[in-house]
Amino acid sequence: MKRKIKKMICILITLLIGATTMFIYDGGSVRASADIYKDSDLLPDGSKFDFWDIKAGFTKTYYVDNRNPNASDENDGSKNRPFRTINRAAAVAKAGEQVLIKEGVYHETITDVNGGIDEKHMVSFEGEGNVVITGAVEWKVDFKPSENLRQVAPSRGESDLFTLDHTRYYANNGAKVYMGEIPAEALKDGYNPFSMLNMSPLYFSVSANSVPLLLQDNALDVFEPDAQLMKRGLLFVDGQRLKQVVRPHELWQETGVYWVDESGRSIHFRLKNDDDPNNHTFELAVKEQGFAPKTSGLSYIRLKNLTFEKYSNPFPTPQKGAVSTNAGHHFIIENVTIKDVNSIGLDMGFLSHYHLLDGIRGHHIVRNSKFINNGISGISALPTRGEYMKGMLIENNFFSGNCWHNAEPLWELAAIKNHYTEDSLYRNNIITDTYYGAGIWLDKSIKNTRVSNNIITGIKHSVYGGILIEATFEENLVDHNFIYDTGYRTTPLGVKTGGHGIYLNEVDNITIYGNMIFDIVGDGIFSPYTANPRVVGYPINQRATNGSGIKVLRNMMQNTKRAINFPTAANYSDENVIGDLSDVAFYIRKEKQLLSLEQVREQYGFETNGAMAEIGMEFDREKLLAKITLNGIEKTVDLNDTKEINKYIEKLPKLIGK
Repeated sequence: MKRKIKKMICILITLLIGATTMFIYDGGSVRASADIYKDSDLLPDGSKFDFWDIKAGFTKTYYVDNRNPNASDENDGSKNRPFRTINRAAAVAKAGEQVLIKEGVYHETITDVNGGIDEKHMVSFEGEGNVVITGAVEWKVDFKPSENLRQVAPSRGESDLFTLDHTRYYANNGAKVYMGEIPAEALKDGYNPFSMLNMSPLYFSVSANSVPLLLQDNALDVFEPDAQLMKRGLLFVDGQRLKQVVRPHELWQETGVYWVDESGRSIHFRLKNDDDPNNHTFELAVKEQGFAPKTSGLSYIRLKNLTFEKYSNPFPTPQKGAVSTNAGHHFIIENVTIKDVNSIGLDMGFLSHYHLLDGIRGHHIVRNSKFINNGISGISALPTRGEYMKGMLIENNFFSGNCWHNAEPLWELAAIKNHYTEDSLYRNNIITDTYYGAGIWLDKSIKNTRVSNNIITGIKHSVYGGILIEATFEENLVDHNFIYDTGYRTTPLGVKTGGHGIYLNEVDNITIYGNMIFDIVGDGIFSPYTANPRVVGYPINQRATNGSGIKVLRNMMQNTKRAINFPTAANYSDENVIGDLSDVAFYIRKEKQLLSLEQVREQYGFETNGAMAEIGMEFDREKLLAKITLNGIEKTVDLNDTKEINKYIEKLPKLIGK
């Protein structure tokens, strides 16, 4: 393949069996290979991303307006005789036609969808004004005080459960706990998420010999089961989600919580400040999905200017987002908000490895959209039958408050969690306040994919951190990302782990260039050594990774544990600018070597143009400005401006006198 950059020449020399493996750089400056970073449309192999977009001049427009007194699904859908439901319009709109949805709140799931043919003949659903498609219904029943529930957890095992001392059953703390029944009319779709656990049995079906994770040896040392044992149903009070608890006595331990009884037909709750429920508005999220075509594999569908909120969907697998492509391809999701969802906001792949669906994968565009408070992930994409998700463009989106379920050991939690992407771009996204998961996680055999110019801040608890690339030996690029403020994951045993800037798990042949990583508890770039890595790749080109070919170039790291953590010495780094560390600069894991910058330079030839420096940074979260002080030179970098970030990174060698 032709490349627009001069490829760095990497030579692996094995001197003797068991001898040190060295990675030798060609000595040329990183400056000679910087052209690719000036053009954000380029993929790691130097080729242009294969952009496409809607080109429709629609042949017909259908109108939906549920606030119009003349609206009816018996109408023709014209402007003067609009449909009442979106689903009715979806059933009649064909390729090259659009549905315009007037402002209002729509209580429905859109399933009767037809696909388009190409970018000139798409099916488009577009909102005019504030269009909200919700999975919630108002819960308005007679609430009464809860009775006959144990209010205190047993502290002495079985003997305390059956004690004759009844005072041990009661908290006597003045808590006001209420309960209400779920009326049958609220469940008219035949789906009751309050009677279903979060976790599907498919999650435990990896192989004939697999057993549920909770039954494996030492599972509870790392795995907290409560999120899986909760019911799927979400409860909202005055528009805010209450926290679910698994055991009824927890209602007496904190406010703003609810517990669903075993039948799934009644809910016990305690409001903040022990308020009276009669002074508040309650909603039950009773629907599983908001947009989910019945027919799988549809293509060329656009959703625009729509809000989907309050859905009670299951944990993966299967992947069932509040908005789903149902194994389709060439979807455009733009100016869409997906929020307050129990599990996945948007699924863009296939249901699971057990659903054998063929067809084109990927080629989706997600742009200028918001993913807020989704319990497992904002966007997930899972392929099947060994095919790649090609041509994915995820850009200019905003993610906040996602991964709020404490369930990271499911290994599916991230604001963006996609598998098997090829020739794809993930760029210019803002990811904030992720609770229990990574910011961006690209998993399994990622190929010729670029993660660029994303802003990732406030990872609360993660065994990984800001960006995770996993299980691939193909060429990929992570560049010009701003990663700030990541926190550890604390296991049930109290062990703190993770909180890294960029995590590479069983990865070869990746370039990490021009990233700014500040104020994290883990390492700037972290990669464990795996003695027996998984076999990955396309079925005709499979092999295991070997911990080599990682190039870490011209990154800035300040207030981290270590700067760079390589799996083996068969990698390379140069022109990195390193500030305060709580440990040494380098760790070569296979060789178990902790090295200073001077030592790694002398022993391996790394960082001949790198430097330790005095770095300060003040971050304006609202304006997305980073005021960086480097060796006394101050510069305010506008993180909204891709060109300004790139320009600052290109000046780093001069700023450190190289």
